[in-house]
This record gives sequence, structure tokens and C-alpha cells, in this order.
Amino acid sequence: MTRVMTVSESGAVRAAAEALADGAVVAVPTDTVYGLAVDPAQPDAVARLFALKGRPADVPLPVLVAGPSRSPWWPVAWSRRPSTWPTATGPGR
Repeated sequence: MTRVMTVSESGAVRAAAEALADGAVVAVPTDTVYGLAVDPAQPDAVARLFALKGRPADVPLPVLVAGPSRSPWWPVAWSRRPSTWPTATGPGR
């Protein structure tokens, strides 16, 4: 089911979080475009995102997390961890 909400609408963030938890693809506004988001820990959701984008399976998607501790599967997904975590220069700083 498609549901359209504005960011300022009451309950929009909670609805998006629930949709992600349910394995849905969620469109989120950024400063210039809309991004598509899924829960990267749900393989079916990731497969839906690849299909929606028409993206070949061998072209990886970026994964954005709040910090290293927010990604329990980090060591499995990447062979090399960054030596530093961007804090002072990250978005919103």
C-alpha cells in the first residue's frame, strides 16, 4: 500500500520507521532529491530496492548509519572499516 505524508505531518516519522521495520521501501526528502530507504538488515527489502532502481546486483548501495555501534552486522558487510568516523564534518554539522 502506498501512503504519502509530509515530513511535518503528525506521525510521519513514526509511520516511516514502522514501514521500514515492515520491510517497505520509503521515499525520504533530502536537500535536493528524494532518496529511497530500506532496512539493510532485511534482504527482501534490499532486493525490492534493487528491483525498483533497476540496479544490477553487483553495484552496491550506500548504507548510512548514525555511527559504528548502530550497525551490528558491520564486520560482515565490509572487509575494511574506516579508520575514523566523520563527526565534525558530517551532514548537519
